[in-house]
Amino acid sequence: PILRIMPGPSLPPPPGLFRPSPQAAPAPLPSSRPTPSPPLTRFELLTAGLIFTGLITVLALAAAVMVQPSLVDHFNPYWPVLAALGFGSTVGGFWWLWWRPR
Repeated sequence: PILRIMPGPSLPPPPGLFRPSPQAAPAPLPSSRPTPSPPLTRFELLTAGLIFTGLITVLALAAAVMVQPSLVDHFNPYWPVLAALGFGSTVGGFWWLWWRPR
């Protein structure tokens, strides 16, 4: 054989790898805990529900049109409304996640 692999010495694993080190102490708890955010109001929940419903509706219709392209003609009169719904819910989602006051 060109390369012969010889077994090396059998050493115990380092203390922190497979078993805890005897001198390791648990990490101290932080002195100041973050304050929990207040619960959402009904208006915020309603807004989030409308944004989510708009996004799911537009994505479901887009998937349906990709699967059955003949649906484009069926939805022809509704495309401006669907485009506005998709754009509005996308902007609303960005607003909800990053720009709304907290």
